[in-house]
Amino acid sequence: MTLQPTDEIKKRLQQHLDKHNLPPDLFDELVDQAILVNYQAGTSVFLQGSSAEMLLLLVKGIAKVYCPVEGERILARLAGPGDILGQVNFLNGNGHRQLFEVHAATKCEVAVVGRESALRVLHKLDKTDLLRLLDAFNIIWSENLFWFVTLLGVSFRERLEIVLTDLISRFGVKEKRGILIVPELSQLDLAEMIGSSRPMISRLVKDMTESGELIRHDKQHIVSDKVEWLTKNALQGIFETHRNGNGRSPAPAVRRNGFVAPPNAA
Repeated sequence: MTLQPTDEIKKRLQQHLDKHNLPPDLFDELVDQAILVNYQAGTSVFLQGSSAEMLLLLVKGIAKVYCPVEGERILARLAGPGDILGQVNFLNGNGHRQLFEVHAATKCEVAVVGRESALRVLHKLDKTDLLRLLDAFNIIWSENLFWFVTLLGVSFRERLEIVLTDLISRFGVKEKRGILIVPELSQLDLAEMIGSSRPMISRLVKDMTESGELIRHDKQHIVSDKVEWLTKNALQGIFETHRNGNGRSPAPAVRRNGFVAPPNAA
């Protein structure tokens, strides 16, 4: 491990800053203190219950985020370049501890910064930047909460559509047969990501394959770019404002499973 402030770290971190209108030099000091750590494919980045006194940013590679439950683990999400790792933790007598665990699916580069270093940088921010940062964190947590609650409220078929759409948006590569999802995913991986049984995911994948929506190539998946559900997004179209004849905007209607329901139906 060597102290190595890199343009790559800044580029990945900037992806988050740009989304929330935060100044590009906000974390320059933090980046300068980052340590780049390499993880080989199949190795653990951290385990549940391990120390969470470090902030981690995935710079290169793909990692699997697991939630251990009763001796087993559930694949909650695939993390890619620019994703923050280990931000979900709890505090006990031994300090901050990890709630989830992360394993490198491919060779990964992770930028590591101590929590105390991060706090020192935050203390130097002016009120405006600090409020923007708090607002950004609130949006990130809100989107994550909405993501998982949305999955709970739809069918297994719709869950798979949402998960595949998300994977395409972050790991998709256009090719002649459709859009290739680069990470290799087994049926068990997909089953865990939508909270279904192995027989259920097998049936769903078979149905999608037979309808031409999905092509399986070893452990990789190609989604046809002609499928209608590919244009849907779990975070878009939730609230739609419609103007009445007087030009006034009534309360937003709530979109449910592709249909717009009146506000009192929410």
